[in-house]
Parts: sequence; structure tokens; C-alpha cells
Amino acid sequence: MGQKIHPYGFRLGVIHKHHANWFADKKNYSAYFFEDLYIREFLDQQLANTGILKVHIARQPFNSIHISLFCIKTNYFLTPGRNNLKTIQTKLQTLLANYQISSKIIWNFPNKINQYNQPLRLSVQLIDHPNYEQNALFLAQFLIDQLEKRIAFRRAVKKTLKRFKKDTIYGIKIQISGRVNGAEIARTEWVREGQVPLQTLSANIDYTFRTAKTIYGILGIKIWIFQKN
Repeated sequence: MGQKIHPYGFRLGVIHKHHANWFADKKNYSAYFFEDLYIREFLDQQLANTGILKVHIARQPFNSIHISLFCIKTNYFLTPGRNNLKTIQTKLQTLLANYQISSKIIWNFPNKINQYNQPLRLSVQLIDHPNYEQNALFLAQFLIDQLEKRIAFRRAVKKTLKRFKKDTIYGIKIQISGRVNGAEIARTEWVREGQVPLQTLSANIDYTFRTAKTIYGILGIKIWIFQKN
């Protein structure tokens, strides 16, 4: 039986860097870790379909949190007359404080700071790279939109593969699992174009896993992209 490993975590320290930048001792590490998960889940729910491709979390001195959102469009955040970024930042800071209280997180800091009023700052960075459409998360969101509109999965996969450009990436693999096209028995379908060497550490593999909520149930979607360095 083949053993699988996350392509991104497999290459950490070799060609990839962490999506979070902070240091903690063994007493506070688990609290920071679950806080990061809570922040990412909140942003995934609130900012779905807004073009965000990456979230970077950095913790600075005095326990302040800086969250950077890398997106392909800023229409949602730069709406005239509304400051959506400030609204989300205020809401997240309130929910984060309530989460810390409800989970009874105990911080161990030498200096006495208010643990439930952490300074939090959100910033948006625009991705100007012309090949952002070759990002695994972008293609996954496009495929999810097609499947949730009840388009046949083979046709949806073909539409996704049309965005595949051989001059920018070496290969792509798409896998869909679940009740595909409403079948009674769940199965796994996959298609691959080009080469996707998952065991090569020097290969720049972009990977994502997302779920599509269809009327027949949830479909699991995995995409691997072998990008050129």
C-alpha cells in the first residue's frame, strides 16, 4: 500500500518556505498552532471566491499578529464607500479573543500583557505575476464552480485543462473523488497531462485540496502542478 505525503511539507526547507513565520517555546507552541488554524478557517469562509491564493501569518514582538493576503484582484477590498478589510480585521480580532477565552488558552509570557487583546493587522498584496492562472488553488476554485453548477465532471476537467499552458508548467494532475456525476457508488477519477514527479525534491510541485458541495454530496478535489522554477 502506497504511503502518501503532502507535496508542500515534503519540500519544506528544500525549495519551499513556511506559510507562517513565528517562534514559540514548547508551552505556547500548540496554542499558536491552533490559533493559526482558526484564523485560516475563518478567512476561507469569509473570503471565499475573492481571489485569495495564499495567506501568510507572522507573529511579531509583544504577541502582535500580521496577516498578509495574497490575491489576484482587490475589488472586494477596495469597494468605494466601504472598508471591507477593516471590517474583517475587527471581526477576526473579536472572534479570536472569544476563541482564546472559550478554549482556555494559557499563555506563558515573562511580561504581563493582555493575552486576549492581541494587536492584529490585515494587509492585502496584489499578485502581478501574469501566470497566476497556473496556481493550483486558482484552478481548484475554477473546477469547483463548474462542478457546483452541475456541469459533467469530464467537461469541467477539460475546461480546467484548457488553462494549462505548456510553456509555463511541465505537467498537471487532477483527481476527483466522491459521487461523481451523482453515481450511487463513490469512485475516484483522475487525469494527468505532462509529468508530475512527486518523489523529486527539487521539483516545484504546487498542490491543493478542496471540496465541492454538490447536490449529490461532497466531492474531494486534488490538484498537483509541476511548475517551472
